[in-house]
Parts: sequence; structure tokens; C-alpha cells
Amino acid sequence: MNYAQELSVALVAQLRMELADRGMKQADLSGKLGIHPVTMNLYMKGRRHIPMPTFFLLADELGTTPSDLLGAAEALAVAAEEDLA
Repeated sequence: MNYAQELSVALVAQLRMELADRGMKQADLSGKLGIHPVTMNLYMKGRRHIPMPTFFLLADELGTTPSDLLGAAEALAVAAEEDLA
């Protein structure tokens, strides 16, 4: 897996943690963002890339910044890579 793929997997994991921390479900978030639940599910399974405008809306709805989300995801990716080494 290349770095971009690792980061994508880590971003999905981070988004799941953010939702859990807030007691939210994917359906809650998709409703607030006006995204079809199936589309949100595809994002959360890593089967579809999140468009940048949607990513910014996601971060805002979760009360964080895109930079913070990516930073946390990158930390997860680095930790996972170190675990494999």
C-alpha cells in the first residue's frame, strides 16, 4: 500500500473516531451535510474518495478543521507503519 492509500485508510479511521467521540452515526452526519447515506457509507468504507468541499464541510460539522483531521490521520498512519516495522 502506498502512502496515499495508507493516509486514506487512516482518515476513515479518524473520522470514525470523531463520530464515536460525539455520539454520532454516519446517518446523522450525512443528514446534516445533505449527503445521501449510501454515499456517506462509501466514504466511510474507503470505497469512494471524499471530495475536498465535502471534507471541509465534514470537518466543520465535527467541530474541527481539515488540517486537524489530516494531522490526526497522518499520526495514525505513521503509528500503523511503525507497528509493521
